[in-house]
Amino acid sequence: MNESKPSAEDLRRRLTPEQFQVTQQCGTEPPFRNAYWDHKEPGLYVDVISGEPLFLSLDKFDSGTGWPSFTRPAPGVPIVETVDRAHGMVRTEVRSPKADSHLGHVFEDGPGPDGLRFCINSAALRFVPIADMAAEGYGHLLGAFRDAGLLDARPTSTESAVLAGGCFWGMEEILRKIPGVLNTRVGYTGGTTPDPGYEQVCTGRTGHAEAIEVTFDPTVLSFEGLL
Repeated sequence: MNESKPSAEDLRRRLTPEQFQVTQQCGTEPPFRNAYWDHKEPGLYVDVISGEPLFLSLDKFDSGTGWPSFTRPAPGVPIVETVDRAHGMVRTEVRSPKADSHLGHVFEDGPGPDGLRFCINSAALRFVPIADMAAEGYGHLLGAFRDAGLLDARPTSTESAVLAGGCFWGMEEILRKIPGVLNTRVGYTGGTTPDPGYEQVCTGRTGHAEAIEVTFDPTVLSFEGLL
């Protein structure tokens, strides 16, 4: 994901004219003639400029309007809402939090528990298939697809990493709360380890927890994400 917004000149080079008009000039694409209005593949919709996650396919529904419609943003995404008084109407505009792209509008006539309909322009979005989410850095959002039965509940493979070089006292509990972390084991220098089957990975006489072996699901969490 890109953390800073490119200049208008850069965006004109990167985007199609329609993408630029929609995201930068608050335009609206034609209904029923856009990329995602009837798109049904499972995955994630991200901002076309920054790549920041916006909406899950799990929350997409057919609103009959000809634009992609969602009942809510992806978990943890703070969609920005502003008052739009253009065209003689008062509507609630929605924008992406980092790239500040115009996405569309939100209305209070949706089918979800909150009664919301996020009516979004396809030109503001890029779709990431579920099979590519982990590789592109969105593995932390795969839990919702597992809960929906679209992914195996247990990972098909795991990876391990050893974090060392300082005092990690109590860090094993913090690490276990990270999505994708399956297990942690502490290595001690001196003293008695609470896990006798775990070979010490450091030497010394401090008696502190100075290394942690972390087992994680690589489809959810990358090694870089763990760090």
